[in-house]
Amino acid sequence: MIHIGFVLLLIAFWWGSQAGFRSENNALLVGQSKQVQTLGITLKLEAFKPVLAPSGRPLEMLNTLAIYRGEQLVKRLQTRSNHPLTWNGLVVIPVSYGQTVLSGRRLPYSILTINYDPGAKLAFVGSLFMGCGVLLTLISFYRKRARGDRPDIV
Repeated sequence: MIHIGFVLLLIAFWWGSQAGFRSENNALLVGQSKQVQTLGITLKLEAFKPVLAPSGRPLEMLNTLAIYRGEQLVKRLQTRSNHPLTWNGLVVIPVSYGQTVLSGRRLPYSILTINYDPGAKLAFVGSLFMGCGVLLTLISFYRKRARGDRPDIV
């Protein structure tokens, strides 16, 4: 089981490196969209609110993100730091924010990292196989030792 799990992890890593992608520093204003051509979807920032401490230090970045396939809404979720939008191997993480001036108004924008790893589920299955294999090995070792099949380690 350990070996099967390791092979599944290798296949998942190879699959993710060949078919996956990572796109950093995607700045979106509220209402703007970004096409993800590989998946045939559109990612839209519907709302954004930075939460600041009294000192001005950012505490949180609340993003309402939506995934559309054509005109049809696939998923909508409010994301924040360490709570990304996930969908079918796609992970959208808010990493920072900034401000820009348009028509004399200061508008905040969100900076997102977009990751796609099609092998993530296979890697999870491989890790489960490896974990179960290690547990079975430990159980087998101690059962044999209790029956006297193995000499004591001195």
